[in-house]
Amino acid sequence: MLWSISTYITSNLSSIVLILLFLRYLVSLNKDKRLPKGPSGFPLLGYLPFLGKNPHHTLWKLGEQYGSIYTLPLGEQKIVILNDWDSVRNALRKDSFLGRPDVSMFSLVTGVKSLIDDNHSSWREDRRFFETIFKTCFDSPNIFKNLVNELKSLLIYLKRSNGTPIESRKNTTKYVNNFFYSFIFGRHYISSKSLFDSALFLRISILSLYPSWIAKTFYKLFVMFNHHHFTLFAKFFKNEAKNHFKSMRNESSIRDLIDYYILEMQAKKTNYTSTTMSIDKLRANCQVFLSFGCEAFISSFEWSLISMAYFTEYQQVMFKEIEKTIGLQRIPDFKDEIRMPFTTAFLNEVFRWKTVLPFNFTRRSTDDATILGHFIPKDTLVVANIWAVHHDSAIWEHPFRFNPYRFLTDDGKTMIGDHEGFMPFSLGKRSCVAETFVKKWLFIYIVVILQNFSISSPSGEEAFDEVYHLTVRPKKDVQLTFQWRNES
Repeated sequence: MLWSISTYITSNLSSIVLILLFLRYLVSLNKDKRLPKGPSGFPLLGYLPFLGKNPHHTLWKLGEQYGSIYTLPLGEQKIVILNDWDSVRNALRKDSFLGRPDVSMFSLVTGVKSLIDDNHSSWREDRRFFETIFKTCFDSPNIFKNLVNELKSLLIYLKRSNGTPIESRKNTTKYVNNFFYSFIFGRHYISSKSLFDSALFLRISILSLYPSWIAKTFYKLFVMFNHHHFTLFAKFFKNEAKNHFKSMRNESSIRDLIDYYILEMQAKKTNYTSTTMSIDKLRANCQVFLSFGCEAFISSFEWSLISMAYFTEYQQVMFKEIEKTIGLQRIPDFKDEIRMPFTTAFLNEVFRWKTVLPFNFTRRSTDDATILGHFIPKDTLVVANIWAVHHDSAIWEHPFRFNPYRFLTDDGKTMIGDHEGFMPFSLGKRSCVAETFVKKWLFIYIVVILQNFSISSPSGEEAFDEVYHLTVRPKKDVQLTFQWRNES
């Protein structure tokens, strides 16, 4: 009798799981009816089949029907979508929306919570450390020298192209990757095997919409068929950390991010200061920086190059500002941003117009809360559509036009500080910790390239079609021409 029952359950396990999930869905229909109204979806899948290739556009269009705040069923989760500036700033600046989902694509891969998906108080310690490092690491002459050398390598490559059109992403990604590896490891990653597959990360991200037991089960299946992509980085990082422990001397010889972290961790242990820092947590954070962070920088860099190639009149204004302010020989300093308002405004407009991170990392309400009068129960997931905020005609005049002057005063000589509705790195205490790092180095990259090259599109055609792929990137690899100025 017991054998037959066991056999029946085993042979019909998939059907039983589906029935249980469907029952959970029926229960969820009557749960939290006080949530903002929104569209319905399929059982178990929710609205996922209708999101399309550009989900930020889809959610923006739904806002026209359901308002700026609505609830969207995704997988087994009901997620509150915020589509305008008032709702986003009202929510993301509240302490009651500092939580993260129980499952994230990064914690599934690393097995350890990083600062972007940690729900415990330890994320605050991580954030304080990395925020400080991203702002002050340039004080280390070794780090600054290494990063500038990576930039010089890119310039050498562009010069060798000799004005021949090159594919922007394909031919610049290598140098940006080396830049990030040098910052973290103090050297290049030299191998034909890629440490990451961003498309795989995108597929895994869907698992965060389901209960943890389902997410972990399907994750194991991903690992079975993609074992290489889930083990290579862990092995590589373990070896790098071991070598850093052996070769690191003192604070004056800091070479990279790992050195900074090890010194901070050892100092806290020496002083008997309570800490949650560990090499495993550093690995998890570095994997986030090298996958999501590097991809965001590459996309921002590529959109900047394409925009300069197409909007040649703005490129010329930037070049004249560079020529007048710092000349064509000196490597720009971070402080030069203040003295170069148009160049800074141009990059801000790239961040707004082509919002490479269209959504903030999902927040979770840690208590019952409200957003502009809408009741949000505890443990509700909240997503801000940053792209929608950046294209809101109530804030931005002609939001789909590229216009750097919107960030300048009427005389075009001064930057507008803290422009309303501008939030490319999210908002609040859990906004992007690397904001300063990304903005300053993108500024230096663009200025140094313009000091040495004029950029153009050989076809003269627009190349602004986009695709959502972890970030919003150009839909196709765009060909650009870099003409060395000393030869013109």
